[in-house]
Amino acid sequence: MKLILENWRKYLIKEARDQGFIDEFEVLLQQWNDLQATYGDIPDYSLSPEGEYWDEPVPQDIPSEEIPDWAKRQSYEFPLSHPNSRRAYYAQTKDEIEIEKELLRLFQKYADQSFFQNEVELVHNLNYPADAHPLFDDALEFPSAKQTRESYLDMGDEKIKDVMSCHGFIKGGPGSGYGLILKGHVVFASRADLASQTLRTAHSQVRQQYAASGLPKRAGLTRVHDEPSPRKLRVMKKLQKKEEFTPEELNNIKNSVVLDGGDVKGDKIEEVLVANSEIVGFWTIMSGGSIMAEDYFRKALEKETKGPFFLSTSSGFRPFDIQKYFETRKGKK
Repeated sequence: MKLILENWRKYLIKEARDQGFIDEFEVLLQQWNDLQATYGDIPDYSLSPEGEYWDEPVPQDIPSEEIPDWAKRQSYEFPLSHPNSRRAYYAQTKDEIEIEKELLRLFQKYADQSFFQNEVELVHNLNYPADAHPLFDDALEFPSAKQTRESYLDMGDEKIKDVMSCHGFIKGGPGSGYGLILKGHVVFASRADLASQTLRTAHSQVRQQYAASGLPKRAGLTRVHDEPSPRKLRVMKKLQKKEEFTPEELNNIKNSVVLDGGDVKGDKIEEVLVANSEIVGFWTIMSGGSIMAEDYFRKALEKETKGPFFLSTSSGFRPFDIQKYFETRKGKK
């Protein structure tokens, strides 16, 4: 009986916490929508099956005094047209930044950090295909992807100042790619992709601006919240054989923010933003007897990177001796 009461108490606490988060989140969301309305309708760049725009998109009109100097260049014309691309390219207005900072503060107020520290494996994929890429502008200096990836091999116990995007694994590990296993302070997490800033779009001027703090990453409010239509709710009730959804279930339907383990569906959190992180391991996958990114891990050996190194499998990460791997590969030639 005591255990039943304790579990019920935890449920009520979580339900109240989640509802408190939703209530405050929706205030911020309204502020965000009101702000976007002053810039004009958000353009729709989705394409028809014929590969054409459904309607000719009209870029938003952004006051030049509200954006950073680098974003006033001609090369930023397209990134400035949409709130998601402004975020990806570090070209947001001051008001956009402030609302998204408030969202990060809201997450800190309600999130269970012990869950993220003790039950989630934070995995950064160096082979992740980001949508945003460095601009074609000879006047802007971008670090090469190769330089950035290899810089992690030299970090040792040094903290990563930039906020990093990770997948959060409750069980198992990635089935493709290679990269880093991190530990750090979680600043946001969601079951949906956040359309956060893309580090590779940060040229030297952006990096100089954030030299002291490291490059920021924030979440798009409209990426993590979608008010379901009555029709969608009816279909979901029918599929799940429910008369009504509880308030907690409704919150999880319309909002994909992960505050604790109760918000996770499946074995993975799609995107987790991690600050002040340190590398606690490097990982890769094995296919056909070969690991992915052999050159990268050969460079790790040359640099005497201490690791540890792991193979990602469906059951999780298992220790991997890269020196023995390359010695074996050499002996087979």
